[in-house]
Amino acid sequence: MKIYISNTVEDTHNIAKEIVDSLSTNIIILNGELGAGKTEFTKGIAKALNIEKNITSPTFTILKSYISKNKNLHHFDCYRFIDKIDINLKSLGIEELVNDNNNLIVLEWADGSKFLKQYKPLIINIEIIEYEKRAITIN
Repeated sequence: MKIYISNTVEDTHNIAKEIVDSLSTNIIILNGELGAGKTEFTKGIAKALNIEKNITSPTFTILKSYISKNKNLHHFDCYRFIDKIDINLKSLGIEELVNDNNNLIVLEWADGSKFLKQYKPLIINIEIIEYEKRAITIN
């Protein structure tokens, strides 16, 4: 386990880049309360992948995909179907995405997925300390 302290949004983006540069999996699960910075962390991942599009929360669409020359980023927000997460992830085609190494999959609110555990996802917890300050814990 490793804990980072982020004092600014830019710090959060830089921490995300550092993590992307050393990934051994193509699945990241982000945990944290509303407003903790899960989407900001994903913006840092996108920057690390040289994705220049504006990254926004997929809360209402559930999934937003961004194509790049390096890796494709697929950003899921599983909050609305958290009670039946595995059924819904499979219906969204998660297996095809996971099995393609050209994809990096970031899932918010997915720590209850039994299906994803077989792929040994990187689990990141983001905790609000104060206004912009966050504790980012890597498990």
